[in-house]
Amino acid sequence: MQKKFTNIDLLAELDHQATNEIKKTMTQWIDQHDLKYIYVAGLHFNCCVMQCTSKLREICLDKGRQWNWDFVVRVIEDCTISLHHTQTEPCLLENTTLYMTYEEVKPWLISSEELLRNVC
Repeated sequence: MQKKFTNIDLLAELDHQATNEIKKTMTQWIDQHDLKYIYVAGLHFNCCVMQCTSKLREICLDKGRQWNWDFVVRVIEDCTISLHHTQTEPCLLENTTLYMTYEEVKPWLISSEELLRNVC
């Protein structure tokens, strides 16, 4: 990620170009597996995760489902990193300084421990 996408504007442009294809693929995956809960991990929160969850929210609305009621998306906090204001150095989510504060991020998060309690 760091070597390929150090420019958030470029990432946004590439994302915009591929939006329809991405949404189509994600929608097929959600339909095929009849998903209600989606957990996201292992990505940069303020780039990839927010891009992914934004697409998921659009799909939710397109399907007439209710966000975080019959279509729940959470980010596994201890498996996800963020970027410092330099846009090149990774950091823990509580040290996020780029576009969103930790308080804004908190409602999206779930710990891996809580996740395991929910799915087991």
